[in-house]
Amino acid sequence: MDTNDCQEYLNRWKLVAAVEQQEIRKASFKLMLRQTFSIWDIGRSLGFSDRDEQPNPLWIQLQCKWKKHHA
Repeated sequence: MDTNDCQEYLNRWKLVAAVEQQEIRKASFKLMLRQTFSIWDIGRSLGFSDRDEQPNPLWIQLQCKWKKHHA
């Protein structure tokens, strides 16, 4: 790889970042919330959350109601 190749590579990632920003701005609240739930579920399943942390019962209720309503 030469300097030109490296610069082109970086420029492509800048284009990717711009497209991602557009997608985020256009995304509905519903989609963003669903994605957030999924990310947290994945994190818990992989053991990324603190095991000693007490679950928030109100948050769990919100998740359950959301999932039932949008199933």
